[in-house]
Amino acid sequence: MFPERRSLPAGLLLVLALGGSARAQAPREKPASPPTFRVDTGVVMLDVVVRDKKGRLVRDLRPDEIQVFEDGARQEITAVRFVETGRESVTATATAGAPAAPARPEPKQINLVTLLFDQLATEVRIIARKAALDFLGADHRTDLWISTGAAHAGRTDLTAEAGRVGREGDAAASQGDLAAAGIAAAGEGAGSAGAAAGAAARDAAFAQIEQNTLDMTDRLERQLQGESSIFGLLALANQQQRLAGRKTILYFSEGLQVTSRLEQVFRSAVSEANRANVSVYSVDARGLNTANQLIGQQQRVERAQRAVQRQQMSRGGVAVTPDEVMAGETVEESLRVNTQGTLADLAESTGGFLIANSNDMKAGMDRVAGDIVGYYEVTYAPARVEVNGKFRALSVKVARGGTTVQARKGYFAVPAGEGTVTFPYELSLLSALRADPVPHDFDFRSSALRFERVGERQQYTVVMEVPLRSFSFQKEGGTYKAHFSFMAVLRHPTQGVVQKFSQDSPVEVPAEKKDAVTRGNAIFTRSFSLAPGRYTLETAALDENTKKTSVRKAVLVVTKMAPPLGLSSLTIIKRTEPVNPGALESDDALRLGQTRIVPLLGEPTLAAGEGLPLFLVAYPAAGTSDKPELTLALLREGALVARSSPELPAPDDRGRIAYIATIPSTGLTAGRYEVRAILRQGAFVTEETTFFNK
Repeated sequence: MFPERRSLPAGLLLVLALGGSARAQAPREKPASPPTFRVDTGVVMLDVVVRDKKGRLVRDLRPDEIQVFEDGARQEITAVRFVETGRESVTATATAGAPAAPARPEPKQINLVTLLFDQLATEVRIIARKAALDFLGADHRTDLWISTGAAHAGRTDLTAEAGRVGREGDAAASQGDLAAAGIAAAGEGAGSAGAAAGAAARDAAFAQIEQNTLDMTDRLERQLQGESSIFGLLALANQQQRLAGRKTILYFSEGLQVTSRLEQVFRSAVSEANRANVSVYSVDARGLNTANQLIGQQQRVERAQRAVQRQQMSRGGVAVTPDEVMAGETVEESLRVNTQGTLADLAESTGGFLIANSNDMKAGMDRVAGDIVGYYEVTYAPARVEVNGKFRALSVKVARGGTTVQARKGYFAVPAGEGTVTFPYELSLLSALRADPVPHDFDFRSSALRFERVGERQQYTVVMEVPLRSFSFQKEGGTYKAHFSFMAVLRHPTQGVVQKFSQDSPVEVPAEKKDAVTRGNAIFTRSFSLAPGRYTLETAALDENTKKTSVRKAVLVVTKMAPPLGLSSLTIIKRTEPVNPGALESDDALRLGQTRIVPLLGEPTLAAGEGLPLFLVAYPAAGTSDKPELTLALLREGALVARSSPELPAPDDRGRIAYIATIPSTGLTAGRYEVRAILRQGAFVTEETTFFNK
């Protein structure tokens, strides 16, 4: 009865933002204590590099010579320590109105350095490789343990041979994806049995950090697939929070582009790096090739300035040139074109600096090595301890003439730690989820579609659907702007939050299209997997303009025993759309090759002549020669109306059968209908249902 469509290709691979892991092996030494850079505990730690007029490190500052300002207000410094790699550090405590307490020695400091290579062209790899070797060969660095590997390989090797690092780092960069090499100074006694035991514990910790980085990078990348390298940087900084001491990322890139859509992510990456005590040193691996880019940017700005001057001098009644119409957009475009400027902003905001515009980067690499060798750790208690999601600007001043200061520029005041807040906009959404009673300012739908069972873990895709008319569209000139955010949280009764997804969506539409746009829906989807257990799925939507919020909660139960024959949720298709060109492969069960299915939630009402497209995935039982058989039954008020048994195609290379069918509405009378999908294979039977109206 039902017209059928053959299944589409459904090969899915797990992918990573930037294409790989930021793996770093640690020195063979006793595991260090957790970092103390935590805003919600009332203690903030900054690392500060101070140099004299000749570029030499200043090592003898007194605590009373250092001042820290947060949003312009001076903060009370509680401790100052000069950290020097390979030597005992000295801590001096500082109390307001009292002299510094006697300095006391501290254990030797371990510093982790991660080398990241981001999609470098062939001619650029030569410069990047030479710069990396310059850093490894710097006089300041001795007794190195080095971990290298290609990002896609999923493993790294530990070595202390700089030549080998050069070969492996070059191979990693040549993959066209992000690669990572961790470098750390080895302490004395690295070969002892006790150090070996400490190394095993630390290696295990690093392995867990790497896996968490991969998981978080993957989640973030799916939010804006393939659009930016910022997601990998954010995930790496987030996971390095658990490591003590100063962390350094040497980021080799051909420029970092940040559009307005990614500005929030960029600022969050900077904040996360600062909260984790991570300094980023950007290396523009294009060398002297950046000159033409900067010239092009200057020409765009000058053209926009001339257009603005003509507009100001014109008295009206004359033709408007294209340059005058596009003046503002030209300036914005020129700022985005300067991807080197974004690299500089990333570095300087995290206490590092940019190395660029030279094919010989040895001097810059020597300076990076010098920063790692000696710096001040400054600890202070913020005068404001509230967690409000606002950005707090930091500045550090030194009361000694002829010095320059490198320090972080600020952070978002959000709760520290994993599983809480990644982006500032999430604060309002999490507050809504914790409210009692939960808010319900507008209607929306949410559901968890069930898909494949992989081992003990059950795969789902959460879907949220909000009518755009629920959001406020504010007029600005000839356009209307809306700004809304989504969040989904999976909560376990004893483990707390086990999964969290969110998305911030600023929208701008032309005035003439506003009515048409508001008749549609905003749809948010994320894929995840759960171990056996009982979970609460909490979903929230927020109108950033009006601060109106709505929350829904549902229960998900994953059984311990997996059925031998599997069938996904029976999903109504709202529409299909092509995958964005260049998008990375993903584990999204709603993506079939280069086509993506957009699901429809609720019970639609079919108009005359309209069909109901359905999507399902069958997972045949293993170890049997019986073929799976599908039956589609249509019922009205419990009575059978029609039945069809379409032939299923062969399973794909992962043993799945993705299938699409359409139910015609011709001949159906008014009423509520049930569609039942029944899958049989030998003695095994499973079924799923969905509903619609006519």
